[in-house]
Amino acid sequence: KKKGEHQRALETLLAAALAVPDSAEINISLAETYLAQGLISEALPHLRRASQLSRHEVGIDLKLVRALETVGRLEEARDVARDARQKWPQDAELAFTLGELTYKLGDPEAALEPLRDALALNPQNAAWYEVFARALLGGAQSFVFASAAELKPGRLSQAHALLEKAMDLHSASFR
Repeated sequence: KKKGEHQRALETLLAAALAVPDSAEINISLAETYLAQGLISEALPHLRRASQLSRHEVGIDLKLVRALETVGRLEEARDVARDARQKWPQDAELAFTLGELTYKLGDPEAALEPLRDALALNPQNAAWYEVFARALLGGAQSFVFASAAELKPGRLSQAHALLEKAMDLHSASFR
């Protein structure tokens, strides 16, 4: 029954998109209908179009970035996130997403600035401190593997302070 409802919705939305191709709302609805069915690749062109048409909604850009990441297109996702940061410089989640993607692509040094921005905009996210600490350590997964000789001066103590902050935030959430 659900599949039939999604199919009817898609047919209606596709007809609407042909009639009004410059509607961000129709493209968003199409994308969300595809995403609800797990059809990420089909959603991408509509997310891209909605992102081009809408200058008032950071969530569209974030959905596009996450969809690209889900299908393994990390470089494209990072590039979209970088462009979106120009439109939305005060969005903490977008800053974090850019930093996280940059980190995942193997450039922990370049990830530091957007991660730092994300924490400045939202200092209450414990997970973000953990990613920032790993980036400071040059991608090392733990302090055990981070040789102090390989790190820039002060990085180990900075990472330690970030992880302590993350632990404080985690423990505060259980109080």
